[in-house]
Amino acid sequence: MKKIILLAVVVIAVGGGIFAIKNITEKTETVDQSTVAESIDTKNSGAATLKQGDFIAIDGFHKGSGTAQIIKTDQGNIVKFGDDFSVTNGPDLFVYFSKTADENDKNPGDFVSLGKLQKTSGEQTYKLPDNIEEYKSVVIWCRAFKTTFSLAPLR
Repeated sequence: MKKIILLAVVVIAVGGGIFAIKNITEKTETVDQSTVAESIDTKNSGAATLKQGDFIAIDGFHKGSGTAQIIKTDQGNIVKFGDDFSVTNGPDLFVYFSKTADENDKNPGDFVSLGKLQKTSGEQTYKLPDNIEEYKSVVIWCRAFKTTFSLAPLR
């Protein structure tokens, strides 16, 4: 009986130690909320759509739909997802602004992270960097599984 209790204590101690080490060494990322552009008025007279595209399904499981618009405003450039936006739910989803627009390429290529996806459906906006000319798509990327969930090629 003492051996069983001792074994249980050792297992709990080792498990607790592994859990503690994992939590200590794991980086905690914080989404910079300044990348969220909810307060920008896209209906003001200075707003103009520069590019737009539709989110597409990548395969039978990773699907997206709806529109993405690149809009120039008085406060800077933003990407705005329309009310019709929807993407398959998944862990650790991020929005990338990519220089690649190939739906067959599962890699986002050269990109700028716009932050964590706010929600899997509905309107949302993200601030963009100043140099947007080279970028060709908006990508919904799962960092946990390193896969594209959807992308919107921009025209």
